[in-house]
Amino acid sequence: MNRFNYFVTFTYDDKKMNVDEFKQRLRDYLSNKVKRDGWKYLGVWEGWDGSVRLHFHALIFIPDGTLPGENFVERKYNPVTKQVETHTRNTEFNEKFGLSTIEDVIPQLAGAAYNYVLKYLDKGGKLMVSKNCPGYITGYINKGELVVSMMSNENKYVLPMKTEIISLEGEVLAIDEDEPQKCLPNATTCN
Repeated sequence: MNRFNYFVTFTYDDKKMNVDEFKQRLRDYLSNKVKRDGWKYLGVWEGWDGSVRLHFHALIFIPDGTLPGENFVERKYNPVTKQVETHTRNTEFNEKFGLSTIEDVIPQLAGAAYNYVLKYLDKGGKLMVSKNCPGYITGYINKGELVVSMMSNENKYVLPMKTEIISLEGEVLAIDEDEPQKCLPNATTCN
């Protein structure tokens, strides 16, 4: 329903700010982008408990023409993996927060990106979601429509655009690719 088109990881640099400043600045930055540019995001904090450097993994919908800065490719030796790694970074994200990685979410790999974020929820990561990002619709779907199932105590799934959902009342709800939230008032919803 949210047409996420980027998977972004923001990692803070302690030369630019402390952990508390990073959390607040990233929240403020994303909130601004939601209000001004129509971004939507769903992400999870990793390292909240201090086990690793705090960073934020996010699925983000960034409308055309609103991606700030410039993306560039960086090849760098990682002493942990002992390999040269290639990452796409963003100049504005790096300047404001420290280190970023940004990847296009392509339909064939969308399930992998979603599962990457969801696995950190299972590990106790803290979820942060924009208010304009619909959570889920309760209803019935054809199993062939599933992109990926979410690991959860409830049955939750990620669906492609143009999926039809049968509400609990029996009404067919078609998700509009341009305005997926329009089907929400007709179904039981939860954020």
